Amino acid sequence: MPIYEFRCPSCAEFRLRLPIAAETSAPVRCPVCSEHSPRVFRAPGVARTPGGLAVVRSLEEASRDQPQVVRRAAAGDAGGKRPVVRARPHLPALPRP
Repeated sequence: MPIYEFRCPSCAEFRLRLPIAAETSAPVRCPVCSEHSPRVFRAPGVARTPGGLAVVRSLEEASRDQPQVVRRAAAGDAGGKRPVVRARPHLPALPRP
């Protein structure tokens, strides 16, 4: 449930947890003096994504929607062939069908 802030004219500000469907624009009674207290509107607390993470996310999204097409293997690659690494090198390799 969201937390709403209200300002009592005679006491101070106070917070209440109310359901989202609750009428929050109507004044609420102060829990100390029972006087009608209007709601206080403030800027929402929005968390910002760090710059480095935002860049990585945008690159990931771009590669998903518009993948980069390559025409040849990257430099340093051994002709596109990778050495075969067996899960259990101490066992002999089975013949391939």
